[in-house]
Amino acid sequence: MKNYLAISELVDITKNELFFDKNKLNTYEFIKKMWCAAIAQNLGISLWREPNTENLQLVIDLSQKTSLVEADLEELGAGFLMHKFEKEFSKQTNKSNSKAYFLEAHLYFDATNDFIVENIPTKDRKKYQELNKTKEAFFDKLKGLQNTKECKTPYFYPQNIPRATGRKTHKKAVDKAIKAMQNEEFQKVVISRNKFIDLEKDGKNDFDTLNAYHKLEQKYKAAFVSLVSIPRVGTWMCATPELLVSQDKNGIFRTMALAGTQSGKEVKQLKNALWRQKEIEEQALVSRYIINCFKKIRLREYEEIGPKTVRAANLLHLRTEFVVDTVKERFPQLATVMLELLHPTSAVCGMPKEITTQFILENEGYDRGFYAGYLGGINFKNGSSLYVQLRCMQLLENQAILYAGGGITADSDTETEWQETEMKCQTIESVLFE
Repeated sequence: MKNYLAISELVDITKNELFFDKNKLNTYEFIKKMWCAAIAQNLGISLWREPNTENLQLVIDLSQKTSLVEADLEELGAGFLMHKFEKEFSKQTNKSNSKAYFLEAHLYFDATNDFIVENIPTKDRKKYQELNKTKEAFFDKLKGLQNTKECKTPYFYPQNIPRATGRKTHKKAVDKAIKAMQNEEFQKVVISRNKFIDLEKDGKNDFDTLNAYHKLEQKYKAAFVSLVSIPRVGTWMCATPELLVSQDKNGIFRTMALAGTQSGKEVKQLKNALWRQKEIEEQALVSRYIINCFKKIRLREYEEIGPKTVRAANLLHLRTEFVVDTVKERFPQLATVMLELLHPTSAVCGMPKEITTQFILENEGYDRGFYAGYLGGINFKNGSSLYVQLRCMQLLENQAILYAGGGITADSDTETEWQETEMKCQTIESVLFE
């Protein structure tokens, strides 16, 4: 069943009562009320904004449980996917498990059109009744929040907290990687780290999740900016420049190779950016990997655009885009096929991917979790778009964990690589206490 509820005259469709006047609130205030109502009801929720747009989108899953699904874009309905970096290995099947966390769009808020879409499946009567009951409880909670004063935005905490990594651990992993490449064991590897920061400042914790998200999406217009909170899984915020796969309503598929990093503070015009041989080779390796994936599935007709310099917040990267007309190629399932082939991308692992992934798991010294995984909205009216979760932060009760990594080659310098991760952490950290 699908109902469109205009926010300006939001009606409780079970009682036919006008109960919320959105005109008294700005968009962020209303989103905050919905967020607070969802967390209070133990409901998974995600908020995001696509690159170079103004449209905020929000999904609430009414099932009150954490759903893991096969990432089959043709089989799933509308919703929000989030997948960890590492694919879990199943001893039963002797295969990697590519399941993702999925928030089904039972309630979907579109800020541009200013309405909530209700989409509750009706085939299973028992499930429909359960979801409908939860929906009523959610709207009752939302109604109760109409005249409350603004409070801090709540969120879910993770069950497991990763081990902290420091300079010594990072240096050891980078030095070992450089030595391995000098011995020609592999060509490139991405070594990452985390950084714990306190949310308390001067004895107070004034950090507000949604206020930080608002600053982030206003500051980084060209990034995919998201905030996701799932019961028993936790809460992640990111501003990522890297598209993994997308396929729009017309069947146009896109992916990109994004690699090579330098500070963009001193570069006024992109055409004046100078790149070292290290970054050029690093980007070429990632592009080559995508082309090899096309060859695996015998896809020969694609458009390659780049490489060119692009700006992502305070950083510059090299980017090559790849575009395929899936209608012309009669390949409607291309996004799902490429998702399985690409994740985790060589840009967050290395080359060859299988060897470097194992090196990462054995030497980084911590669990990446959702860092370098993927996330995004799928099967909405404009199609599906999934992004690599970079420039991200995991929220704990009084702390946040920042994540960043860099591509290591045989010519890398350990201190320079550490400074690159510091620059990347600044993307998120800079908005926390503004």
